[in-house]
Amino acid sequence: MLKTYFIIAFALLTLPALLIAAEWHTGEGVIELSPTTTVDDARQMAWNRARQEALSHAGVEVVGATAGKLQELSAGGKSEVYDHFSRFIQTFTRGRITEEKILFDAVETQVIPGTNQIRAVYRVTLSALIEPDTTAPDPAFVINLKLNSDNFREGETISLQLEATQDCYITVFNLYALDSLRIWFPNDVAAENQLRRGDKMNVPPPGAVWDLPLHLLPGKTMDVESVLVVATKEAVPFPEWEGSVVGGAVAMDRALTTLSGWLAKMPSDQRTETTATYTIIK
Repeated sequence: MLKTYFIIAFALLTLPALLIAAEWHTGEGVIELSPTTTVDDARQMAWNRARQEALSHAGVEVVGATAGKLQELSAGGKSEVYDHFSRFIQTFTRGRITEEKILFDAVETQVIPGTNQIRAVYRVTLSALIEPDTTAPDPAFVINLKLNSDNFREGETISLQLEATQDCYITVFNLYALDSLRIWFPNDVAAENQLRRGDKMNVPPPGAVWDLPLHLLPGKTMDVESVLVVATKEAVPFPEWEGSVVGGAVAMDRALTTLSGWLAKMPSDQRTETTATYTIIK
């Protein structure tokens, strides 16, 4: 049975007049466990659905998108489907989740409606603090991103080429499994992150003493990860980047809320974002 993950992007179509400050909203997600849906997979999908519901309650309409295509990938004879952008659900909305309180986050059994049968599900219920952004983005502010490849063997290095339509400051994040992130750039060795309009920036630059090797998480033979590039008109350091090391070894629990909180401090017309995904194979 093929697992289907939905790639979700969000657009704020209407903003209620009363939603002028951050407000708490509750959401719930329930995913049935099966031989082809692991507990970790179900948990991630349940978190996504709970966040979607909370955003909807805040006046943020959930819009389906194909920004990240679905792929069925084979690892050691086992077929797995990976969600390319499940972890970006906060960053593609103008109403951002900046804090979360877990109300329930575990496996439980439920009676299937209309039957006496029991099913095992993963249920997440959360309360999310959603901070609105009523500023319209600057359509003339664009950051373009190219990767040196879309497919890598474990241990190979990734590099990025960036070009912007306005002078800006660049921050590059690597988002991977379990709501974690690495801060790739700027880092302890390369702190200068200004990009001039029309110039090209390579991360890492040619001849650099640092690089970005790619590694799988323990027990994985293949995975799909994401790159997020944020360009800002003014220098706005990420709150945790000062503690990072080359390669961005910093990983944070609930990284998405930290990332969303940082983005929420900047009006939409003062920043722009772009993303890309790549596959790592053992």
